[in-house]
Amino acid sequence: MHRSEGTAPGIALLNLSSAFATIGHVTTPEQLRPIGGGEQPTPDREAREAPQRGDLYYLWHPGTEDVFSGYGLVVEDGKRNRLVGLLLVDRPVRVDPAWLASVKATFGRYELRPMTATGQRGILCEMLIGEENEPLLRQFAGEKSSAIQRALLPLLDQPPLPCFRLTWDAETHTWHSRFHLELPQEMRAVFANLGAGCFAARHGDTIAFVTHASEADIESFHGTQVLYGWELYQLPSAPVIRLRLLILDDPDHPFLVETFLNVGDEEQREYLESLASQRMLPFDFFGEDFTYRYTKELNHPSRMRRNLAALIRQAAHYWDTLPASERDFDRAKAEFQRQFPL
Repeated sequence: MHRSEGTAPGIALLNLSSAFATIGHVTTPEQLRPIGGGEQPTPDREAREAPQRGDLYYLWHPGTEDVFSGYGLVVEDGKRNRLVGLLLVDRPVRVDPAWLASVKATFGRYELRPMTATGQRGILCEMLIGEENEPLLRQFAGEKSSAIQRALLPLLDQPPLPCFRLTWDAETHTWHSRFHLELPQEMRAVFANLGAGCFAARHGDTIAFVTHASEADIESFHGTQVLYGWELYQLPSAPVIRLRLLILDDPDHPFLVETFLNVGDEEQREYLESLASQRMLPFDFFGEDFTYRYTKELNHPSRMRRNLAALIRQAAHYWDTLPASERDFDRAKAEFQRQFPL
């Protein structure tokens, strides 16, 4: 994966639109106030006691008595930077369905639950809070807090899939979120070994492309156009299906991404068949520190899906004609990369 000195013709030109979004929670007089009466934050208690697993904290709005944008339980003793609970998403207006679709594409599924008397909803999720924002996590005493804590306890053993990194914006007086995914250690090892790259992985019912690149490149990909296409190469030891992309953030020197799939591998064959029916191709971008940055989705029109299905059939037929002793996808891929270096 690197920058090219030119472009290649004959590949579909599509607009690369971002599926990543932030959620702003705006302070209003009608903000969520599930704690009634004279219940107040308890900063003195917070200063005296280290947080324990299962303690309940609220995403407090500084400058208010009891306005907040979500709440969750401490996941690990002594640390309140990771909570599991509900993040309000219907504030100030009902959440954008496109954002919910991007949550599903990224994490596989999501669940919404009512959080206010007027029916405004929150999303069940894990919440990561930066050290600089931890002082804004507050506790409230009272029966309603106890009831919320009891209702959330099952999430400690069965955490929801969505995970968001949250930061407080002092200028707009809102909590902002961005998607957070953690790469498994084996994936980190691959990228640490080979550098920037891309490979397919399953997220729930969707096949996504895990993509590692520099921070500068990832930032430059926003709002760019992309040339992409599926290709089949029949090498002596195996057929190779390649997905090749040119990201036109710099049209004179576009960024090249390629990934290879093996029809002879049962899992990768399943990935290919799933991709042949997917209307979107999600790309999950991870930065230099292997933490999730955002997801972008490419439209995968019917003609591209039909083309991929035809390539899968051709590749499978070619694979079946090869003697078992001569089948070697890794050798075929290496030979292809020698013949057609990026």
